[in-house]
This record gives sequence, C-alpha cells and structure tokens, in this order.
Amino acid sequence: MRLHGFVRRPLCAECEAPRALRRQLKRLLKKLAVKTPTKAVFGEHELSPLLRTLIPDSAWHDMPGERGRASARCVTTDELRGMSAQFLHVHDVLHEMTRE
Repeated sequence: MRLHGFVRRPLCAECEAPRALRRQLKRLLKKLAVKTPTKAVFGEHELSPLLRTLIPDSAWHDMPGERGRASARCVTTDELRGMSAQFLHVHDVLHEMTRE
C-alpha cells in the first residue's frame, strides 16, 4: 500500500518509483528556489537514491570528514541550482507519465 496525500492504494514498486521521484524533485526544487539557502552543500546521504541518479558524477566533490573521518561525497547548492531546468523537465515528464 502506498500513501498519496490522504489516499492509500496498492501500487507496485515500478509504478511507485516515478511518483516518488516526482515528489522528491518537487521538494528539492522548492529548497533550491529559496534565495538564501539554509545549506551550501548537500551530502550524498541527504539526497535519496532516486535523486542521486539525476546528478552527474562530475558534480560530486569529496569533502574531508570531521576529526579524521573518511571523506564524504557532496554537491553544492549552486551546482544543483544549475541543474534546476533539467530537474524541472524530468518532473514534468514524470507528471505526464503518472497522470491518471
């Protein structure tokens, strides 16, 4: 069972994935639209696996960890903003695919 707003209905993973990615893109685009972002960098762990598939490897940077910890992959807010048009296009395509 999947929850969409206040409605529960059965959806397989194949049908749910485009809807989930569309919702995640919508949230990310809202965060990127804020003029003064609360974050300058997004860590790999802060973005869902679905969203990470849309970000090219060249956008990721290795940031040194705190207190000798291993480095973490990060992407800057500015780089994500540069991809906003692509994200919006994917969102629109997913919207058309999942319309009922």
